[in-house]
Parts: sequence; structure tokens; C-alpha cells
Amino acid sequence: MIGAGIVGASIAHHLAARGARVTVLERERPAAAASGRSFGWINASFGHPDAYQQLRYLAMLEYLRLEREVPGIQVNWSGSLVWLPDAAGDSLARLVRAQQRRGYPVRSVEAREFAALEPRVRPAPALAAFAEREAAVDPAHTTVALLEAAQKSGAQVRYPVTVTGFDLHGDRLRAVETGDGAIGVDVAVLAAGVDTPRLAREAQLRVPLKESPALLLRTRPLEPTAARILVTPQAQVKQQVDGRVVVGVGPRAGLPAQSPEGARETLAAAQTILPGLTSADLESATPGLRPMPDDELPIVGFAGPVGGVYVAVTHSGVTLAALIGRLVASEILEGAPCDWLAPYRLSRFAAGG
Repeated sequence: MIGAGIVGASIAHHLAARGARVTVLERERPAAAASGRSFGWINASFGHPDAYQQLRYLAMLEYLRLEREVPGIQVNWSGSLVWLPDAAGDSLARLVRAQQRRGYPVRSVEAREFAALEPRVRPAPALAAFAEREAAVDPAHTTVALLEAAQKSGAQVRYPVTVTGFDLHGDRLRAVETGDGAIGVDVAVLAAGVDTPRLAREAQLRVPLKESPALLLRTRPLEPTAARILVTPQAQVKQQVDGRVVVGVGPRAGLPAQSPEGARETLAAAQTILPGLTSADLESATPGLRPMPDDELPIVGFAGPVGGVYVAVTHSGVTLAALIGRLVASEILEGAPCDWLAPYRLSRFAAGG
């Protein structure tokens, strides 16, 4: 297993729990990259193709199992509230109805009910979408909990370790080469986020990712400020169990400026949602890059001319991690391709694929 973000940690846990010998190799430390800089929203909300939304919804439900299986995981099943400017109310209502036709548990709430759900938002929007089953986690904490569970099942977690290449013999992988020496393997799982394309080239693969910068803010602990995940076009806001408020760039706000000015703009956008954040002390502003495949859909599966190389890279790794971990473990250990993952193979990017 190469990569100790939330996706790699989940795969490691599920493999080790089923008795596989697992070694996790991480270049820096667990959750050092995207998983430590993710907003942590578990969702299957608007704007996804039907099959992908179904995959995401199944992944949400997998967290019900995973939090029982790994006691250190803390999922906040608060739901999310999504809204647009009041002038776009008809558009939001149509989106909600479309989601309901797909069977997704979301409903419209008007200003009075919204104010009861989130009394600290001023002013309450005229209309919002309330997805009651959506949730949030602290991705870094969840990653560590999964790795600890994997270790209890016998996995080794090694960092910092630099993977330098692969020992390929004909059409088979024999070993992963590292700065500390070679490690013999039957299967190498590339779950290294934005570093996956570099590693893939060493295994004669091309994994196409595109630039997708992110910016995440954390405040110092505050009194209760937000009970649910709040999402507007400009900002995403949630409050953690420890009282810290986490702010991410909204889904329609464009690429964030990864600078002090960008941090101030992002915090200002959150303050328009929650005036109580005006006096908040900013603890950190963390830029990062999300592992975003070219078509914005997951890349999961055995790949390429060399047997024994498995790729698992995706945006929305937080949402998908619980399900991907279980399905990938099944594919590797049982050798039976999973139909749910069939649309997300690397081969779709091949010429004519």
C-alpha cells in the first residue's frame, strides 16, 4: 500500500482485517496531503451523474458500518443545508425535486424551519435544501483511526519512506523499491493522491489528474456556532466536536487564492453566513491540491500491462473511503471484479476507451 491518506488507510484496514499481510508506505506522515486538508463532508449532493451519485450514497451508508467497526472514528450525522441566493430559489427547488426523483433523502426547508435548524445564520435564506443523512468527519483523525485499526490486525505502517520505483519482471510486479531497500509484494496499491501519476509512470502507467487547488481554514475553538454543514456558492462551513470551525471554499467560488488575501476572502465569505465568526481567531489557513482525475470521477482497479498494480485515486476521497476500502479489498483478495467499480477503471482514458 503506497499512500497513507484516508483512501489508502481504509484499503489497508479492510485488507488487514481479512488477514492479508499489509505494509503501508508513506512519504511524509499519515494524512499529510489532501486528507489533512479536506473539508470532510460525506455527501452525495447535487451535480453528479446517476451512477456516481448512487456510488456516493452507498459510500455514505458504509460509514454506519465503519464507525461501529473502528471505534476511533467519529461521524457527525448532522445533515447539510445548501442554499443559493434567494433569487435562485426556483432553481434550487428544481434541483431538490430532481434529487428526490432519484430517491435521494433531501427536502426543501423555508426560512422559518431553517431558522429553527440554524438560529445563528443571519439572515435565514428563503429556501434551502436539507440533506438530513449527510455527515462530516475530521479526515486526519479518521485516517489515523483506520491505520491504527489496520495495525491491530497486523499491518505495518512505515513513514517517512520514499518509493523510488518498481521491480518488474516481464508482465509481473515483484517488489516495490524504496530508499530503504526493496519490499517484495504480490500487489502494490497506488493510493498516493496527487503523487499517484509519478508513481504510476514507474509502473508503465499514465494516470491523468488535473490541477485542483484547495484552501482550508480553521478557527480556534468557539462556542456552538453551526450545528450542521452549511454550504453556499462562496463557502462551506462546519463546526467540529472540539469547537473549531472549519471553512472551505464553496463549490462555485472558483479556484481559491492560496495566499493570506485568499484566506481573508474565504473567511469573509463564511462571515456572511455566520456573523458570529466575525470575532473568530484564525488558527490555520492550509493550501493544498486535491487528487482530481481528468473527468472528475474515481480511478479504481488493476491497471496496465504489469500485473499486480492497483490504482485507487479520487476526489471526494472522504465520502468514498469507507466503501472503496471494502470493495478494493474484495477485488484484490477474491479476484472478482466488482460491478460497482466497473465504470471507474483507468482503461477508460485509453485511446478509443
